Amino acid sequence: MKNKYAIVVIMVLLLSGCTTALTDNTQFVSPLSTFPISTVPTPTITSVPKTPTPIAIATPLPSKSTIVGQVVSTATIKAQPLSQTVVKLAEVVWDAEKKDGIFVVDGASSPSTITDEQGKFLFANIKPGQYVIVVGELTGINEIVAESNDSNKAKIFTVESDKILDVKEIEVKLKY
Repeated sequence: MKNKYAIVVIMVLLLSGCTTALTDNTQFVSPLSTFPISTVPTPTITSVPKTPTPIAIATPLPSKSTIVGQVVSTATIKAQPLSQTVVKLAEVVWDAEKKDGIFVVDGASSPSTITDEQGKFLFANIKPGQYVIVVGELTGINEIVAESNDSNKAKIFTVESDKILDVKEIEVKLKY
């Protein structure tokens, strides 16, 4: 980007919808969306330590949650860890009947981290809730983690208060 501010990108997608890569200034709109678009300062991205963090150190603060996992690319013959890759959490928002939902990624305030050399990531002390994981740059190449490799339905990860969720190995088709 040419300026020092990140454009807030709000991904709004029906949970039964499809996965797609965003391009600069692309926006998905849904009747459930009431989130304003604005320009905000670039967020600070916390990276995962180069040495694996023991799970005991990742214990969340009271009333918070932690998510750990590893991202690997299946774009090559042999699956390879994706190092130094952005991972973001998109919060899931449901309608009153909990029948239809969307997930929202805000380039400035959604939880974000970068994978280490082994593709491992850590989100420490996040608010409990339901999230969709987005791997890659929001305004570039990215992939939304789906229910299965052949599914166009976003996978929802539920994190509980005071708990650690290990999502294990997440496979994406990205290649960096």
